[in-house]
This record gives sequence, structure tokens and C-alpha cells, in this order.
Amino acid sequence: MRRILDAVNKAPVMGDNFVLMKRPHWRQPSDEELDQIHDKAQRYMERFERSGNKRPGISGFDWRPQISGILKQVEQLDVDQQTFVLKQLGVTPIWYEDHTEIPDIIASIKG
Repeated sequence: MRRILDAVNKAPVMGDNFVLMKRPHWRQPSDEELDQIHDKAQRYMERFERSGNKRPGISGFDWRPQISGILKQVEQLDVDQQTFVLKQLGVTPIWYEDHTEIPDIIASIKG
């Protein structure tokens, strides 16, 4: 697919190339999974502290929204990276949330 897109990008034919891409939505982890992530992070922090590089602990910190926020940022980075690669191949991605949006998107492209 990359070779075809690269060939189309290099072809002397004028025009825009689009691809419809459903925006990825990663499943949000359950509280149990967030607890496991937190526990693993705690173990790494304890190892880090034992290494001689001290960092004060944070007590009473609500870490679940922080971990969820990090995962959302990683999800957005995934979209940004896919967009970058497609643009390098001369294709403009059109991201959508739900398949029902496709007819309206195509109608707007047609003008």
C-alpha cells in the first residue's frame, strides 16, 4: 500500500488524495487496571529512590486521572503520527468518529 501511495504521490497527475480514517479510541482501563499501572509505577519509583536519586513521595495525590490523561495523550500521538505518515505519502486523512458520518464527509468533498 505504501508503494502504491508513494507512486501516486510522485505521479504528474494533479489532484488531492484523501483517506477516510476512523479515529482510534482506545478502551479506557478499568480501575483495577489503573491500580496495576499505579502499583508498577510505585515499584519503579521505589527502585529509583533506592538507586540514590531521591525524590519526595506525593501523598494524597489522585493518580487515576493522571494515568488516564497520559493514555489519552498517547492516543492523540498515534493519530498525529498516522497523519504525518499519510501526508508524507501525499494523502490527507479525514478523521471521523462514527461510520454514519461518511456520507456527509463525501458530500462535503464533492462540493
